[in-house]
Amino acid sequence: MKRKHNSELFLLLYLGILSAFGPFVMDMYLPAFPVLTEFFGASSSMVQLSLTASTIGLAAGQLFFGTVSDKYGRRPALLTALGLFMLATGGCLLAGTILDFIAFRFIQGLAAAGGIVLSRSIATDRYAIGKLARMLALIGAVNGVATVLSPVGGGILSEYGDGWHGIFWF
Repeated sequence: MKRKHNSELFLLLYLGILSAFGPFVMDMYLPAFPVLTEFFGASSSMVQLSLTASTIGLAAGQLFFGTVSDKYGRRPALLTALGLFMLATGGCLLAGTILDFIAFRFIQGLAAAGGIVLSRSIATDRYAIGKLARMLALIGAVNGVATVLSPVGGGILSEYGDGWHGIFWF
């Protein structure tokens, strides 16, 4: 019985981390906006457009990954989302212009949406009503904590890490 409890705890942590992709994508790099403006030699409006692009990507990605996971299964959709997220994050790190950065932020938001949608879908597939409500509440709590801690963590990584690059490496 101990093994089942451990696997439920692991699943809860895993789904919580997946659901936190949204706040990480949206909020973690906010403290680095001034540094990004200077790095790309862009206006603050262009740097803010990267936030808009990732938000649009998050919205579109939820529609896309929800449909894909229903048709092809949760695992292939999740692996695709995670792989695309890693590639887009690498693209953000290597972006030479603000327009490249904005495009990669859109893709990053699109991919992060897979984690948001699939964390809830996997919980729904796995648990019955009573247990499902508890799991979704805990996943939501992790998401809420991530929303609050993301800008703080981003500020720390930006200050003591490798500037804005440190945020994206994390």
